[in-house]
Amino acid sequence: MPVIITPENYEEWMNPEIKFDAIKHLLKPYAGKMIEHPVSTELNNAQNKKLDLDAPIAPETPAQAKFVFAP
Repeated sequence: MPVIITPENYEEWMNPEIKFDAIKHLLKPYAGKMIEHPVSTELNNAQNKKLDLDAPIAPETPAQAKFVFAP
């Protein structure tokens, strides 16, 4: 399960100087609404640098990758 960090907590979460015990309070269930839609399987490759890989696409196969995001 991915961690969903809100913008006001980005700096704290990404700070390598902070010990995990000091930021584990940020690990909590996401309370907002989430939706899902099929996305390109190219999203699974970290070498792909395109910005629109999370854009909705028409499902191509039953095993089509899905991406869940918070609107």
